[in-house]
Amino acid sequence: MTKEEASVVFKALGEPNRLKIVKMLLNNDDELCACKLLGAVDCKQATLSHHLSVLKECKLLESRKSGKNIIYCINKKLLDEVNDFMRDSCEECRRLDE
Repeated sequence: MTKEEASVVFKALGEPNRLKIVKMLLNNDDELCACKLLGAVDCKQATLSHHLSVLKECKLLESRKSGKNIIYCINKKLLDEVNDFMRDSCEECRRLDE
């Protein structure tokens, strides 16, 4: 993952409701329908749709349709890449401090 790619993900997570959405998905078997997210996030449906769109654009979320519902889940591969990026960045900083 490049610094630019990581920056896009971190920017998306910089909004409190988006961070809450990601945390909810991580704590609820990684899958929730938009209707459940709306009940937990303090915003209107149009605003939730915008937040979900931003998270999908940076590829942190994936979605699928189930009947009339849209089910959202975390892109675990991308989340692993972000974790690796942070770990590598921290190791690089430690080496610079030595």
